[in-house]
Amino acid sequence: MIGQKIRQLREERRWSQEQLAMKMGYKSRSSINKIEMGINELPQSKIYAFAQIFGVNPSELLDDEPLDQGTLFSIPEITLQIQRVFGDNAGNMIQVFHGLNEAGQREVLNLIEQLAEVPRFQKNPVVPMRSIPVFDSPAAAGLPLYAESEFEYLDFPVSEIPEGTDFGVRISGESMQPTIEDGSIVWVEKTVELHNGEVGVFMLNDSAVCKRLRLDDLGRVVALESDNPEYGSIRGSDLEGFKPVGKVIL
Repeated sequence: MIGQKIRQLREERRWSQEQLAMKMGYKSRSSINKIEMGINELPQSKIYAFAQIFGVNPSELLDDEPLDQGTLFSIPEITLQIQRVFGDNAGNMIQVFHGLNEAGQREVLNLIEQLAEVPRFQKNPVVPMRSIPVFDSPAAAGLPLYAESEFEYLDFPVSEIPEGTDFGVRISGESMQPTIEDGSIVWVEKTVELHNGEVGVFMLNDSAVCKRLRLDDLGRVVALESDNPEYGSIRGSDLEGFKPVGKVIL
């Protein structure tokens, strides 16, 4: 029975008889072959030596019960295999995990599952995306441009798009610096209700601009201002055809 168990353990580890003989200090494979066939009996010292090589309890070699599948690979062997495939951290985790009781192991698994849901801990995180229309130049932060520019749907991580966004606008010009940089994309909520001092996209007849709205005490439009002091404001008759398109979400 001992010989059969030794053979089973050896084959599970994909060791040849020569390899096992070398590990045990035998001169040739024939010694291992005779042990596995039951021809040679083993002294207690050798039984302990075989158990140590295989990483099993000596009693598992001595009793008449078949080997449990869980004993075919020792923890050190499993750890080594895991380290080869998944790295040292995974191997170390298995060793620590093996030393925990069942309640502790459940806690570890729960924690791992929670961490696996956090993108910053994921090796290849799945980032939720949103497809949103972005106008190439329907609003200029410098001179007004024609608003009939084409738009395209672009994908952005959901975390980068503020709540309430309906579309994006790529800004051209420097009049809204430093609030809005030339070439950047601003997110716009489609609405005609803007408060005094808010930045928005506004139609002026057939053109559109991105400016800061100024109202008087009665709520009437006074000006569309630039944040860059080097640029002027739009006032008076230049406000002809004024119509709010949306509020820039800053």
